[in-house]
Amino acid sequence: MTIVLVTLLAIAITLVLAGLFLSPKPQAPVQQDLPYATRNGTRVYRSVSSQAYKPEKNVRLQRTARIDTNYRPTKSYKRSLDQYGASFSSSNFAHFRSLLNVKQLISPRDGEPTPWLGICLILIAMFGLGMYSLQPLFAARSNASVISPFWTETSPGATPLATPQTASKSVDTNSPPVFTSAGASQALVRVNQMSASQYNSNDEFNTWSAAACSAASMTEVINAYKHTNYRVTDILKVESGLHQITPELGLLDANGIDATVDKFGFKAFHLQNATLDEIISIANKGRPVIVSYPPPRVEGGHILVLRGGQGNNVYMADSSLLNKAVMTRADFSYYWGGFAVVVTPK
Repeated sequence: MTIVLVTLLAIAITLVLAGLFLSPKPQAPVQQDLPYATRNGTRVYRSVSSQAYKPEKNVRLQRTARIDTNYRPTKSYKRSLDQYGASFSSSNFAHFRSLLNVKQLISPRDGEPTPWLGICLILIAMFGLGMYSLQPLFAARSNASVISPFWTETSPGATPLATPQTASKSVDTNSPPVFTSAGASQALVRVNQMSASQYNSNDEFNTWSAAACSAASMTEVINAYKHTNYRVTDILKVESGLHQITPELGLLDANGIDATVDKFGFKAFHLQNATLDEIISIANKGRPVIVSYPPPRVEGGHILVLRGGQGNNVYMADSSLLNKAVMTRADFSYYWGGFAVVVTPK
C-alpha cells in the first residue's frame, strides 16, 4: 500500500510540475539597443518603440564619428532604467505569488495562472496526513508479515503460501459442512484476530493482533460451547498473564492451551498420531478441534479450528485475514502437522 501511495504522489507531483513549467510566465519588455546619432562628436539618443528606428532626414549617421567616452546618462534616463528593473522584479514576485493562490481553483479569474505550486503543496500535505493516519495499519501489517504470511498473503512483499506437493481436486465452496449431531462445531462462529474491535485499545491491537491466532481459536471454541461473547482480548489477557504467548513468537508451548482454557472451566485433550479422518469425525460429532500449521510448512506457523469435513472438503474457522473456510483434504494434509487438541467443558 505504501508503494502505491508513493507512486501516486510521484505521478501527481510530476503532472503539477509539468503544468508549472508549461504555464505562461511574465515576459520582460522588449529591450532594444538605443539608436543614436552623432552630432558634433557626441551621441544623441532618441527614445524608440519596438518598431524599427528611423532617423530624421536631417540627421546623418556617421560610422566613423568620434565618440565621447566620458558620456554619462542623464538622471531621468537612469531613473527610468531603475524603475524598469524594479517593475520587472515585482512582476516576477507577483507571478510566483499567483502560483500559490489556491483561491483561483474555487473562483477562477481571467488572466490569472493556475496555482500549480499551491496544488503541489496541498498534495504533499494530503499525502503526509494519509500516511500518518494509516500508520497503525502499516504497523499491524508489518508485524503480521514477521509472524505468518497468512495475514499478508495479498499484501505487497508478503511471502506466499507454499504450493502443496499433492495434487488435489478443486474446492467446492457451495457445499456446507454436514454435522452428524448438533454441538459446538455447528454453533462455532469465526472471530477476526486482525479486527481492532477484538481488543481493548489500539496499542493492544498493534502489539498482539498478528500473534493472537491461539487466543482467537480458544475464543471461538469457548464461545461455541458456552454461547458467550468473549473477545480475543479476554482470552489473550489470561494467556499472556500465564506467560504462554509473546508478540514475537505467538503460542510458546502446546500446553499453553491447557493452562489457558483451564481458567475458563475447560479441559484440553491432545490427540496423538490422529489421522485426518479421525479429527474430521470428532468435529462432525459436535466437538471442534484446534489444529496448527507448523513453521516448517508455513512461515511463523498458524493455529485455527477444524469444524468438520464432507467428501473432499475440510471446513475450518480461520481467524487470519485470509479467512480460509474450506480447503481440499490434500491441501489441508499438506499444511497440517498432526497437532490436534480437543477443548471441552469440564
